[in-house]
Amino acid sequence: MILKYSKESLCEQMSIVRQALYEISITLENKERDNEKILNLSREMDELILEYMKFGKVILYFNKKPPHYKIG
Repeated sequence: MILKYSKESLCEQMSIVRQALYEISITLENKERDNEKILNLSREMDELILEYMKFGKVILYFNKKPPHYKIG
């Protein structure tokens, strides 16, 4: 579970996971490839993306102007 919800921390975490995925992908043709580690990192990246999307929706929600109602 991710406890940091700032945009900057999510971007930083995504970058770290992306780098780890890249480092693992270099060994894809290597017999020592760790499929479980690749799967775990992929899941972590998915979680980070979902958190980022939730964060983005919250920002969009709070940046929206309230509807204007005409009375009378």
